[in-house]
Amino acid sequence: GCLLSDDGGVTWRAGALFSGGRDLNENACAELPDGRILFNIRHSDEPRCRALAVSEDGGETARPVRFEEALPDPRCFGSMVRAGVAVYFVNCEDPRGRVNLTVKRLDHQALAQTPPQSLIAGQAQYCRG
Repeated sequence: GCLLSDDGGVTWRAGALFSGGRDLNENACAELPDGRILFNIRHSDEPRCRALAVSEDGGETARPVRFEEALPDPRCFGSMVRAGVAVYFVNCEDPRGRVNLTVKRLDHQALAQTPPQSLIAGQAQYCRG
């Protein structure tokens, strides 16, 4: 789910709880240009891909998740950010492990994406110092 604040983070309250999958956790969100909130969610169901949910009321509620097979994922954290009208998604694009770190530009209308741009080909996991 998500937490909401109406006062710049002074106080917080529960917002949308996600439904439609198991162990929906470690989500990232971005406000789309039309005001909807897009949630990008890790889960433990099959297929190994990201789950997406949309809120049309500022995060109070969300539609049930849908599994986006065009965003393969090894069940680790993915990130998302909006820059202007574009939404960018970053994750390890391999359902078998934390490799091939990629960034994709999502089309906020169809929630489709452009071809991935590889950031790191190979291991993409915690640093060992």
